[in-house]
Amino acid sequence: MKILFPQAFTLTSSNISNSAYSDWNASTAYAIGAQVYLPDNYGEYKCLVANTGVDPRTSIYDATKNPNGKWLFLGTTNKYKMFDKYLTSQSVRNGNITVEMLAYESQAIYLGNLDAQSVTIQVIDNNTHQVIETFTKNLIRDISDAFDYGYGDWIENRKTQFIYERTTATRNISLIITIDNGYSDAKCGIFCCGKVKEVGITKWGVSVGALDYSTVATDTSTGDTSLVEGNYAPTLDLDLFTPTKNSMALNKILNDARGKGVVFMAGYSDDLLVYGYKQKHSTLMSGPVETIITVNIIGLT
Repeated sequence: MKILFPQAFTLTSSNISNSAYSDWNASTAYAIGAQVYLPDNYGEYKCLVANTGVDPRTSIYDATKNPNGKWLFLGTTNKYKMFDKYLTSQSVRNGNITVEMLAYESQAIYLGNLDAQSVTIQVIDNNTHQVIETFTKNLIRDISDAFDYGYGDWIENRKTQFIYERTTATRNISLIITIDNGYSDAKCGIFCCGKVKEVGITKWGVSVGALDYSTVATDTSTGDTSLVEGNYAPTLDLDLFTPTKNSMALNKILNDARGKGVVFMAGYSDDLLVYGYKQKHSTLMSGPVETIITVNIIGLT
């Protein structure tokens, strides 16, 4: 298994327009219903209580935690939704999304919660300004036969995530990412790039599942129940095998993954990719030759 640890990058261009709202200004008197944009965190807010000088970040309405908040957080603006670390919020643009960023030392690129036909990644050497890698990922699954072409779900059943590991060792690079969906809306939920670390060998027996956050609602007056569909989080449970002499080094890498969103690559299939967090791991030093590390992973939504 490998782990992609996301690192900082600098967005230099995007074909998605920025927020349509005016930037928040501390000296402006805002009336109820006014909508503003905060460049510091790329967030959009709606005024709930007339105010002047109240920073939206410090007075966000929450029915439980802050019912007197003066601003309602509407979410990250469309241009930056694919960078806000939430899979369920997507940047959307008709036809294609094209972004360029400085990504020094990045070894791999991950894109998740995609709605697209294909994605093309270009890696540019910033010293020579030459394209040194080009990779295109087709997200529409292969058609098996004529019946599948006519009646299959190959149009809807697309891959929604993938990772690309670079083939060159140049450090000072830029990336150009093009997400294409023909005449439909191209969508991307998350982008991250960074360094990759290997943490043992995954053998057969990987358990793939999901945590379902749907809830059962009950009408207290009638006793009728209904199911309210919620999000779900993918899960991975697996055993890693490593030489005992390497076990403590790998244990440290797994400890470094705590409390942060990383990309777990449990195998060569895109189906074994999870953007999430390590719930727990345990190391069984069963002998002087081989050690087994059990890892439980939960995806972020």
